[in-house]
Amino acid sequence: MTVLRYDTLEALGFSSGRLPDLSGSELEMTPEVFRLVSTILQHVSDGRPVTLITSEDLLTSTQAAEALGISRPTLYRLLDDGVLPTVAVRTQRRVPAWAVTAYQLLREARIAAEEFEDDVSEMRAAGVTDEDFETVATQPVSAEASAIADAALEQALSAAAHR
Repeated sequence: MTVLRYDTLEALGFSSGRLPDLSGSELEMTPEVFRLVSTILQHVSDGRPVTLITSEDLLTSTQAAEALGISRPTLYRLLDDGVLPTVAVRTQRRVPAWAVTAYQLLREARIAAEEFEDDVSEMRAAGVTDEDFETVATQPVSAEASAIADAALEQALSAAAHR
């Protein structure tokens, strides 16, 4: 999953939530849509392919493996182990797009949790106390970090609701 970057459009002078349309007027959009459009443009400008899918779409094994950044044999293990659901389409299995998104978010959350545990272990080894952790935990979270966390949670909940 690509980290959302909305600085691309802002660097071009477009204000957050507004883009010119073909007639010269401005289109208004939510911050989430603005970040999505900016991310798509960044991918295209970097020469990377972009495919838009809806949560209801069914992906082939090749598409699901590519989206997850894993090999097809690894995907088949996930399917056979019941980690990802499948839908039968004629004689083939398809993977719901919402399941791929949910798996990506869970995988990223696990990685973040492992990195956090490693960081805590390193800090403890360096002599950081529980009292120091409590001080840091009471510090306010930045609005941007909070918005990213809220968007990730909303995506996960939406994906789970489609199950």
